[in-house]
Amino acid sequence: MHRNPSFSGYTNKVIDRHKWWQQHRLKIIIISLVTLIIFVIILSLLLKFVILAPKKSQTIASTTTLTTTQQPQPICQLPFGPVDRILADHRPEYVISRDLNSDNKPDLVVTNPGDNSITVFLGNGNGAFRDQTTYEVGSSPSFIAVGDFDNDNRLDLAVTNYADNSISILFGKRDETFQNKITYTVAGSPQFIIVNDFNNDEKLDLAVISFNNESISILINDGNGTFQSQIITTLNFGSKTFAAGDFNNDKKLDLVVANHDGGEIGILIGNGNGTFQNPIIYLVGIKPIYIVVDHFDHDNILDIVVTNSDGNSISLLIGNGDGTFQNQTVYMTGQYPMFITVGDFNNDKKLDLVVINEN
Repeated sequence: MHRNPSFSGYTNKVIDRHKWWQQHRLKIIIISLVTLIIFVIILSLLLKFVILAPKKSQTIASTTTLTTTQQPQPICQLPFGPVDRILADHRPEYVISRDLNSDNKPDLVVTNPGDNSITVFLGNGNGAFRDQTTYEVGSSPSFIAVGDFDNDNRLDLAVTNYADNSISILFGKRDETFQNKITYTVAGSPQFIIVNDFNNDEKLDLAVISFNNESISILINDGNGTFQSQIITTLNFGSKTFAAGDFNNDKKLDLVVANHDGGEIGILIGNGNGTFQNPIIYLVGIKPIYIVVDHFDHDNILDIVVTNSDGNSISLLIGNGDGTFQNQTVYMTGQYPMFITVGDFNNDKKLDLVVINEN
């Protein structure tokens, strides 16, 4: 039979292509699938972030809806606006917020150790404050407490003066200002002050702690704007802060004091007349510095939390209701915890803690 050379060559090429396809078919299919997948991914990203991206106003509205309807997440956020700076006097150190003039607007009082004064800022209720008013106090004011000490329904101020062993009392006036200071002598280097009724006469008394003198001074209020001479309770250890509460449910205020250098706290049971029994000692962490008292386990019995500055921890002591406490439970914090505050920050009706770590 006669063969057509051109037809035979064509047939051989077809056969060779078929063999090549058979050999590379799997690779071609895989490469095609991968290419298709990559194309789909790119297309979906374009749709999500470019074509279908919500406008800025839509994003804000959506975020607002989530914030108000969903459970808050345990993430610290900053819902604050720009910082507004307010000029005080020389070297402001401590600030307290109260409604000093009974207008339902928070006001501020600031200590100025640099020039031995305090500054009062009356609030306008919109985040702004009136011009400052400065009052002279003692040497190196360190802490402020607020209360109605003369029963005239106006708030007064009590200021500890660290460098001259005194406290300054400034009584509130009808014109939203304060009278000149009245000075009372207390034990050496007062640092922290508490306002409460320590002798059950329904008049606000003062308790002042002295680190250097290792003591607590109680000033009983006569109710007419004067205080009796200090009643001194000796601690035999230095303490920077303390707190008051009825730890044994006898309707008399007791004290809890931090032994800063000893790694302990002392419970001083009150006698109801401004005097206290000797401290009952409990171990906590290294260098306890600040104390809060509250009901942390929902049993209506006061418990204690202490910051341990050099231990990078806090200690929780659960109260038994009879003036005694269980051994500490330790929780680690950041470096050098100083101050602590209490609140229900996630609305679960359980008290939470916020700790300031200085380092």
